[in-house]
Amino acid sequence: MPFGQYQLRVRAQGPDKRFSQDEVVLPIWVHKPFFLKTWFLILVAAALGMTLWQIYFWRIRSLRNRQIQLEEMVRDRTKKIVADKKIIEQQAEELQELDQMKSRFFANISHELRTPLTLILGPLGRVLKKNDYGRETGSSLQLMQSNGKHLLKRINELLELSRLDARKITVRKDVIELKPFLKRLLSEFEGAAKLKQIQLLLDMGSVDIGSFQSDRDKLEKILTNFLSNAVKFTPEGGSVKLKVQGSEFKVEDSTHLTLNPELRTSNLLLSVSDTGIGIPQDELDKVFDRFYQTNSSNQAGGTGIGLSLAKELAELMGGKVWAESELGKGSSFNLKLPIKEVALVKEVALEEREKTPVLEKEEIKPVVNENTLKGGEKQKATLLLAEDHPDMRRYICEVLSDYQVIAVENGAKALAELEGRNVKPQTTNVKPQPSIDLIVSDIMMPVMDGMELLRHLKMDDRFRHLPVVMLTARAGLESKLEALRIGIDDYLTKPFEEEELKASIANLLRNYHSRQAMPTDGQEATAPTANSAHSAADIKWLEGVEQSIIQQLGDSRFTLSELADQLAMSPRRMQQKIKALTGLTPKQYQREIQLEAARRLLESGELATVGEVSYRVGFEDQHYFSKLFSKRFGKMPSAY
Repeated sequence: MPFGQYQLRVRAQGPDKRFSQDEVVLPIWVHKPFFLKTWFLILVAAALGMTLWQIYFWRIRSLRNRQIQLEEMVRDRTKKIVADKKIIEQQAEELQELDQMKSRFFANISHELRTPLTLILGPLGRVLKKNDYGRETGSSLQLMQSNGKHLLKRINELLELSRLDARKITVRKDVIELKPFLKRLLSEFEGAAKLKQIQLLLDMGSVDIGSFQSDRDKLEKILTNFLSNAVKFTPEGGSVKLKVQGSEFKVEDSTHLTLNPELRTSNLLLSVSDTGIGIPQDELDKVFDRFYQTNSSNQAGGTGIGLSLAKELAELMGGKVWAESELGKGSSFNLKLPIKEVALVKEVALEEREKTPVLEKEEIKPVVNENTLKGGEKQKATLLLAEDHPDMRRYICEVLSDYQVIAVENGAKALAELEGRNVKPQTTNVKPQPSIDLIVSDIMMPVMDGMELLRHLKMDDRFRHLPVVMLTARAGLESKLEALRIGIDDYLTKPFEEEELKASIANLLRNYHSRQAMPTDGQEATAPTANSAHSAADIKWLEGVEQSIIQQLGDSRFTLSELADQLAMSPRRMQQKIKALTGLTPKQYQREIQLEAARRLLESGELATVGEVSYRVGFEDQHYFSKLFSKRFGKMPSAY
């Protein structure tokens, strides 16, 4: 029975089957089981509480231990990551150092190869200009010159590969006329093809591409490699064909070309096929590998670096190259390149190299010093040449024989020479040495290189006004920009054109002597001295004038009267001050700024044609601009 209190009630039944009225009541108690008693429940509750408490603290202890393990693991992993990071940083530094070593190696190789090439091509050019040799000798000399230029191209390819590895090459957006561009490329191989009786063909098909945007220099290098290999490995009597194909165009709006508001994007396919003996199929995938050459020298395989360079340049421009070949029938090298077609105004889109008028060659007259010798004879301008290569020193001295040239081996000796000439002699019996008018310096020299020499000159008030020309084998843009930031006046690379060097020196000397001889603020004109220099205020004012001219560079209607108004000066006062500080009239000074800006634009490749550059710097007549530019820098703007 369930626990609780009960009553048992009993009544008796007689013989007559009737129950009595009396009843017996018995009280009955059923006790609780022990597991329901209070003490047991309290005990169970206490035991359960203790159990939960133990579980809780066990869990806390477990989590703490886990946390400690995780923290130790994190510390171990962190130590490993830090160690790995240090290793990676060390490897990165080693790779960077290796890359710098490689860049220095290529720069040194460039210097070592360009210097003898200059000494080969320079004298050869001088001999060929004289034209006082027989036909057979002339043919040999021209062959030597051609192969010297070919060697220079190979050197440039090596440097191009180095810059590609260092990711220092950018893609330009030149505007190219397709048909004249390809015709000119083919014409460069006509001589070699004629010797082997090879037929050169251009197949334009049904492609109607006129002008398009791409990097002219890189595209030319790729196709030149293809054509060079094809002509080289095609047997006599064969043929080489340059074929052009193009896919459907898609018209796109464009706002960055002022000449035409529409561009059409397309994939241009160019292929150079020959009738040589072909390349084995198992070597087709390897011909574009760097320094790879096919097993047979008679097969039109890779040239070692040429085809590798072509592949990497194509990929840099977003395209690709591949080869197809069949043994005994010939090979085909293909280039697929994304382009944007441009419909240019006819007179601006002329192929500059073909359409630029031939100007009469003007003789570059040497500049003399304003100081005169006894008897009224003009004194030759004195140049200081810093060049470590003895043959190169001798050659440059011959080129600059119209001047008095003092040649030294390095920048330290150049500084010592300047210091010695800047000191006045102690006695009147010692004849004073003529002051230096201009410095021509190489960059890579022992003891003190050209950059360090340039920094010393620009930090010294006695010499900072001297014009400096860098004549170096360092053709990289980084070296040139560094020199320009320091304050170089001109930067020429070896091998150099003699006329360009002479023109640059003549113009710099002319401006320098005019500037040194002009009076400043009421002073009388005096002969130039080594210590003459303008104040910081004058230099700052001149910089402001230059900025005003640069801001109006493209406006051909901008007048000097407007410039005077901007400077809050009368035109006469402005003319006097510019003449005093620069030795040039305001118009000459403006033109100098225009031509310098034009050269920077041409070197950077920012604009597509000479016509655009001419308009950008404020010349409406392109022919007049070309003539002034050629006279100033010794070569036509189209040469860039």
